[in-house]
Amino acid sequence: MLVRSHSPLWGNCRLQPRPGAVEIDWAHPLARKLQICIPLNEGGGPPRDLARQIVGTPLGTYWTASPVGAALAFDGDDDRVIYPHLSAFDNATQLTISLWLRPQAAQDYAGYIHQVGAHTTGSGYTSGWGLCANLNTCTDLIVYVRHDETSSAVKTGCFILNKWHQVFITYAASTLSLWVDGVAQAWTSHAASASIGENDQVCKLGENEAANNAQLMLTQINVWNRALTGSERLWLQSEPYAFLQPLIRRSYGSAGAAPSIYNEAVTLAAAAMAALGAQQVHNASVTMTASGTMAHNSVGAFGHALTLPATALLSPTTIGTFLHGVTLPATATLTPTSIGTFLHGLTLTANATETHAGGMAYLAAATFVAQALAASGQTLTIPGAVTLTANAQAQATHIATCLNSLTLAADAGFTPATTAQLQAALTLIANAAATATGGKGMSAAVTLLAAATLTPAHVATLVGSVTLPADAAVTIGTQMVMGAAASFTALARLLASPAKYYDEALTLPANATASAQSAAIFASALSLLAQSTLVSTNTATLASTLSLEAAAQATIGGTLTQPVSVNLAATAMLDTQAQADLVAALTVAIQAACAATATSILQAQTTLTAEATVSPTATATLTAILTLAAAATLASSHTYLPANLPAIIRLVSSSLVMAALTGGALTQPSLTGSAVVTPSLTGGDVEA
Repeated sequence: MLVRSHSPLWGNCRLQPRPGAVEIDWAHPLARKLQICIPLNEGGGPPRDLARQIVGTPLGTYWTASPVGAALAFDGDDDRVIYPHLSAFDNATQLTISLWLRPQAAQDYAGYIHQVGAHTTGSGYTSGWGLCANLNTCTDLIVYVRHDETSSAVKTGCFILNKWHQVFITYAASTLSLWVDGVAQAWTSHAASASIGENDQVCKLGENEAANNAQLMLTQINVWNRALTGSERLWLQSEPYAFLQPLIRRSYGSAGAAPSIYNEAVTLAAAAMAALGAQQVHNASVTMTASGTMAHNSVGAFGHALTLPATALLSPTTIGTFLHGVTLPATATLTPTSIGTFLHGLTLTANATETHAGGMAYLAAATFVAQALAASGQTLTIPGAVTLTANAQAQATHIATCLNSLTLAADAGFTPATTAQLQAALTLIANAAATATGGKGMSAAVTLLAAATLTPAHVATLVGSVTLPADAAVTIGTQMVMGAAASFTALARLLASPAKYYDEALTLPANATASAQSAAIFASALSLLAQSTLVSTNTATLASTLSLEAAAQATIGGTLTQPVSVNLAATAMLDTQAQADLVAALTVAIQAACAATATSILQAQTTLTAEATVSPTATATLTAILTLAAAATLASSHTYLPANLPAIIRLVSSSLVMAALTGGALTQPSLTGSAVVTPSLTGGDVEA
């Protein structure tokens, strides 16, 4: 029975490899028959093979970051790392390969890791083992385990471009088994030899023996010449480096280029300072009190809780990785200048500050309260819930991605300068503000309460419902796409400078305002109630009913296209400054007004009641029945063309038709009560 040692976990039960000087614990059960161990966690210099205590020879590769620590990147041109040949696999009948990879481009049979014999054009490799991409793709995987030229297994569609994957392969009894991200995969095709065969070739990363180079990132590579059991595989998936142990330990507080490893709790009190020039690894809790300071120039990894109270300062200049909870209360400061990764909860309280000049990733919940500040100079990734309260702020100058709920309350601010992606609920309350100067995508409900503000300067896509009560405001500098219902109450405002698209019903009650300075497209019903206002300076297209009640106002600066009925009641106003094209019924009642400064085309029945007014200042064309009742007024300051009317015009009860005609004629009038027709001022005729 395997006895598992305690190890900190990463994310979904995967361990962050310990950076710094470590070695293999050969007494550990998972280290049995381990032949290759290339953690790729150095973050600089040549990559080490801990199993053989050697370094590889890199060509063109460069160090980068991964969700599980450092990684090595290959450009797909000629980048590779070469290690000496390892004879331990000669004629072996069992094998296990474990690694993390991120494919970045499709390339023919690009090699990931290989120790295979000579390549024969048209046939293949004569012996050995290896992993590579399929023909002109990077989403398929080919695994070679052979002593001939034909045996290989292929799995199509197991990878996603530009996504990290954990790959686990076992080989035993001529059978290959594959797991990707912990899920067993069925081979698309499968053929494996009875043994690996024998050759004298070197071991390569990023290239195969035919010089097919891969554009990808690699990290955490382990190879055994035995097939690990199912329980061992599960253990490795949760703790891939349980078999590593610290190589050295140094006195705390030293400042130098060598790594420092701490297995016991560390406390920095008063004005204590710890400065290191290389790596700092803490496998137990760290507590900094008063004005304690911890600074290092390379990598900081904290395997247990880190607490920075009072005015403590944590300042790594490259990478900070925090495996467990981090708490920064009071005026504490966390300042890495490259990448910060938080695998568990992060809490910033009271004026606490966290600043990153590179990327920042929160893999669990983050909470910012009491004027706390989190700033990133590049990327902010938050898969877990985020809460900003009491003047707290989160800022990213490049990309902010929130995979779970984001809540901003009490004057909190969330400000990415380029792109924000919110894949779960967004709630802004009590003067909170969310700002993006690039694009903002929201795939779930958005709720803005009190005087909350949502302001992207480029594109906003809202897939879920939007609720704007009280004095909330949404301001879009370029385009807004709303795929679900939007509700505006009280004095809420929705503003967009060029285009706005509404896929579902939109209702604006109680002084709410929706304003687009370019085009507004309504795919479903639009209702304006209680002095609400819809303003578009270009075009408004309505695919369903438009209703304006109780002094509501819709002002279109360009063209209004309305194929369904329009209802104006209770002093409502529909004002189009260019053209109104109404192909269905228009009803204007109780002192309501419909005005167009260019052309008004009414293709269906039009009814004006109770002092209602239709007033185009250019041309009005009616193609169906027009009824004016109760002192209603139809006026045109340019041309009024009822000659196209197939039915009749009815004027009753003191209604009025006025036309300053330029040659047109008013035909088929039917006057009752004290109705009046004012004919052309330039010689037009009135026919009874």
